[in-house]
Amino acid sequence: MRKKIVNNVGWIFLIFLAACGQDRKLPIWGNKEVIEGGSGDTLYHVVAPWEFHNQEGELISSERFKGKICLVDFFFTHCPVMCPKVSSQLRRLQREFQNEDIGILSFTVDPERDSVGRLAWYASKYQLNTDNWSLFTGSKENIYKLGQESFFLHAAEDEQADGGYLHSTSIVLLDKEGRIRGQYDGLENLEVEKLIVDLKLLIDSYEKAG
Repeated sequence: MRKKIVNNVGWIFLIFLAACGQDRKLPIWGNKEVIEGGSGDTLYHVVAPWEFHNQEGELISSERFKGKICLVDFFFTHCPVMCPKVSSQLRRLQREFQNEDIGILSFTVDPERDSVGRLAWYASKYQLNTDNWSLFTGSKENIYKLGQESFFLHAAEDEQADGGYLHSTSIVLLDKEGRIRGQYDGLENLEVEKLIVDLKLLIDSYEKAG
């Protein structure tokens, strides 16, 4: 009974967020710096430039996604339970926003085993639509640095964890400027519902800005 009450409260909260969307602005994550003695503009944290190979063996850089809203997660193909669940939620989001110009980026935390061919296998096994969904592999050092310093997500080898890796199950929402606008637990339905509300709000903000 208590779980049902909690769930009801959660849905009421999401309805409230949707209803108040026009008056609500998404936060911008990370440190910020105000430019002194000039325009007074604020410099916000942005994701650092990166370059990795995708599931087709193509070398892709962050430049390709400039000016595009993106959803980002970190995963690995040998992950027994959590990663397929998060991928399923991303598949749902891809269908929900199929008419929007949104990129989905999945970076492996196990690049030593996750070759280009292995990423292609994962995409096929879980029926991922790679029209706007890219899976990336590359240097472990560079991927971990990107995850921790740019996306504020933890990733590490851990023999005690399922599959041998301990990593975040968050889905990160990036705006067109490469700024983080939210993190949402991809294992929690209510969190994903909140992401849907926030993503619509972000899309609307760009449409209103012209």
